[in-house]
Amino acid sequence: MGNALKDKGELNAAIDSYKQAIKIKPDYADAYYNMGNALKDTGDFNAAIDSYKQAIKIKPDYAEAYSNMGVALKEKGELKRLAFNLIHILPRRRSSNIRQE
Repeated sequence: MGNALKDKGELNAAIDSYKQAIKIKPDYADAYYNMGNALKDTGDFNAAIDSYKQAIKIKPDYAEAYSNMGVALKEKGELKRLAFNLIHILPRRRSSNIRQE
């Protein structure tokens, strides 16, 4: 439902829908990710970044969440934080995924 609302441009209603989904299923990474996208579209980059972080916490290999968090950091002007994530966090994620295989 949240995605349909977002597609119609009803971002605040979509965000509320994602919040409801998270209340029902707190480990629903896609709901956090989609809410991050809607929040980013409203210009609330801090909340979007928090949502992406939550999605990544639940699903550490969530490439799309990392990517969109990078976009939000860039839009917010936090290039140093974006660079830190690219240099320090992503390589560790990749190497930990390789070791698990």
